[in-house]
Amino acid sequence: MSFVTNILLCLGRDDARKAEGKIADVNRFFDCAWAYGGKGFVSLDDPALPKGWYGGSKYLEASVYAGAFNQLPLDSLIEHLRSIEWEEPHCVQLLVHEQDNERFRLINVIDDIT
Repeated sequence: MSFVTNILLCLGRDDARKAEGKIADVNRFFDCAWAYGGKGFVSLDDPALPKGWYGGSKYLEASVYAGAFNQLPLDSLIEHLRSIEWEEPHCVQLLVHEQDNERFRLINVIDDIT
């Protein structure tokens, strides 16, 4: 039985400049047995996609990554994201749409900054 979770991961500008390294850190989460060989998040500006494939009249100026996952342990993913050293931790957000929900919910991954 499947339970699909759709996620958009958003990063701040400083982390976007280091996006390849940061997204590799994020995607290490999926190097485990439950992922069944699936891949992690992919940038909406991934070079494998046509440039400007999305709607609008401008190119994206935000660093957004997408993924759809089966049986995702969301709490564990959030813990993993909190363990990464971010340049702008307050900008790390998830838009999560779980299979039985009718809308996305916003999760600010790191709420309190000290």
